[in-house]
Amino acid sequence: MNTLHYTSPAHGGWGVVRTGMLVPESRQLFVCPFACGRHGAIGAAVEGLKDRISYLFVDQSDIIDGYDDLIVEKVPEYLSLIAPERPKVLFIFGSCLDDLIGTDRDAVIERLSKEHEDIIFRFCTMNPISLDSKSPPPVTMQRNMYSLLEADGEKERTVNLIGILDNIQQESDLRAFLAYGGYKASHISEMRTFEEFKAMGRSSFNLVAAPQGLYAAKEMEARLGIPYAFLPVSYEPEAIEDTYEKLSSILGIEGYDHKKAKAAAEDEIACTLNAVRNYPIAIDQAGVMRPYAAAKALAGLGFNVRMILSHKELPSEAAEARWIRENHPEIAEVDPLDHTRAIARDILPECIAIGTEGAYITGSIHPVDITWDAGLYGWHGLSVLMRRIREAYEGMASLENLIRSYNLVV
Repeated sequence: MNTLHYTSPAHGGWGVVRTGMLVPESRQLFVCPFACGRHGAIGAAVEGLKDRISYLFVDQSDIIDGYDDLIVEKVPEYLSLIAPERPKVLFIFGSCLDDLIGTDRDAVIERLSKEHEDIIFRFCTMNPISLDSKSPPPVTMQRNMYSLLEADGEKERTVNLIGILDNIQQESDLRAFLAYGGYKASHISEMRTFEEFKAMGRSSFNLVAAPQGLYAAKEMEARLGIPYAFLPVSYEPEAIEDTYEKLSSILGIEGYDHKKAKAAAEDEIACTLNAVRNYPIAIDQAGVMRPYAAAKALAGLGFNVRMILSHKELPSEAAEARWIRENHPEIAEVDPLDHTRAIARDILPECIAIGTEGAYITGSIHPVDITWDAGLYGWHGLSVLMRRIREAYEGMASLENLIRSYNLVV
């Protein structure tokens, strides 16, 4: 039943509000009915971002008449309220209403840009209706963010990490590999000013580590001349080796020795397999961005993967989904958004749950402390995942505390 979705208390994390806030010196103005703003406002308060988000509430008459002119008229009033600050970027968000009533977003942005030449405007959408489309909000949000970059100045030996919202961990072998080749990893979360962020437009290469960044990377290649490769986070040893072979060829990095990092990952795999043995594992889309790919990786390593919780597989993991169905038909596929989840819970309490949503639905007392891959990549990422699986099995973490620590409100 695609017309009704269940949203668990553990569902959320990186919504468009928090994602857009990664752009330094930016603010957000939501144009929506009262009810649409309530959830985002609470989330922003929890995240400590409430001072950067504001709301222009529209009523029934505005919706009937259209509110293109209203937005243009009210932005000066909004800017006067936050004075003397002048944001470098103002993201104007519309709700699903805009798709229904036909708001002329381009015309609104054009008018605002002429009246406020020192501010860059982008029109974004908070539209759950488009989740199953080719351009859902997480994708269009990143497209809007990286459209702010410009091709000014000489190219620098930096590699942008695109798609992932948590920065790659400092201990990652990816950083060591890039440094060996004379490159520096660059992630939006490191940028403290808008000028620093714009410097990402001078990078030599875009490493797309999560599918949500593909659209943005394609546009950056066409507009800024920055080549890209889609090499997503993987926990499969063969895929990790393939990733580094491709990066070595693309970036011209020769002679880097991965043996130490690989051996450390293999030791962690052996230790974790010995600890958890045949204990069931559930993997969900809140823990890792590509749950089918992660399930294939863990099943191939010898773990007892029993359940995948995902609304649907992403195009980038379609091959892994087919492999799961052909080779491990015993692995259950559960849609966490299915309306029956409201009453059909605690379906696999004796399991290690990778992801808070999976832990909530299965009733697991062994949740793995990870959300959306948590900045993991390469051999180091595989090592960290193994340790966290082991720690979850050997202890009993509080799911409620994990949810609170992740601020999973939006």
